[in-house]
Amino acid sequence: PQFFETLYDVPIMKGMEELPEMALNFDKVGGRIAEAGAIAPDLSDREIMSFYKTALEQMGWQQIPLNFAPYKFMREGEELSIFLEKSDTSILVRFLLQPQEASTP
Repeated sequence: PQFFETLYDVPIMKGMEELPEMALNFDKVGGRIAEAGAIAPDLSDREIMSFYKTALEQMGWQQIPLNFAPYKFMREGEELSIFLEKSDTSILVRFLLQPQEASTP
């Protein structure tokens, strides 16, 4: 599989196109902060989250059950949030990785 440039351990789902202009990577003493984005013109939000739930759990991420967006996963002191923004023609998918202690409850 292909992975995001800044999130080298998060796969890019088939049917998505990475948006390099959304890439951000910052390493600090308390952990890394990274952001990546992709456009999904022919996928539904359900297909996207089904893929990432399965793929991320296989890579050791555990989903944090929330009753609201964004979708959140935790692994080894890091938190990965996935935001989905729908338009008429596609879905913008944004990934934000940050140290667990930097996140809000």
